[in-house]
Amino acid sequence: MTASQRTFVIATATAGIALVAWALVREAGTLVENADATLLLLAAAVLAAELFPLDVPSRDEQVTFSTPFAFALLLDRGTATTVIVVPLMLLIADTIRRRRAER
Repeated sequence: MTASQRTFVIATATAGIALVAWALVREAGTLVENADATLLLLAAAVLAAELFPLDVPSRDEQVTFSTPFAFALLLDRGTATTVIVVPLMLLIADTIRRRRAER
């Protein structure tokens, strides 16, 4: 990885962490008290889609289909809730599947 690529990755990760921190400050309290079946179902769907990726034929790749569920969560709950729930589900899925942090 070149120095400019490394700088870009660090800047992008820092922006992502700042966005999650903003969402937590804004929505953390109301997220728990407003949780209902829709939120839990969409969060579970994101997690399930990440836990069971599809293999791409003739390539050494996998794809997931969690994006439609994340988009549905965005439409139903808004940006702040989605920014909290989706990374949390991805972190849980990556921990269960024991993916390297580089991915």
